[in-house]
Amino acid sequence: MVFAAVAEFLLPITYRIDAEGVSFRNFLSLRHLKWADVKRCYRDAHGVKLSPLARPSRLEAYRGIYVWLGEDGEAVLDAIRYHIRGCGVT
Repeated sequence: MVFAAVAEFLLPITYRIDAEGVSFRNFLSLRHLKWADVKRCYRDAHGVKLSPLARPSRLEAYRGIYVWLGEDGEAVLDAIRYHIRGCGVT
């Protein structure tokens, strides 16, 4: 259980952003979120959270996809802004 909890930090992550939505894949899991299902998005110091919940909630840690921003962070932000017009991610 401990390994599953820290796998996101230890294992490589692959993101796919396309016209349908955003996908997250690592060794243990695969998640997909359609753009139409994204109700809120916000940025912090390390990435962007795409949430299907309209309001902040304790469930948010288990819903949606957190996109880590790396070297190509500006290109990722541009892609998110393109697909979610009202996102406001700066």
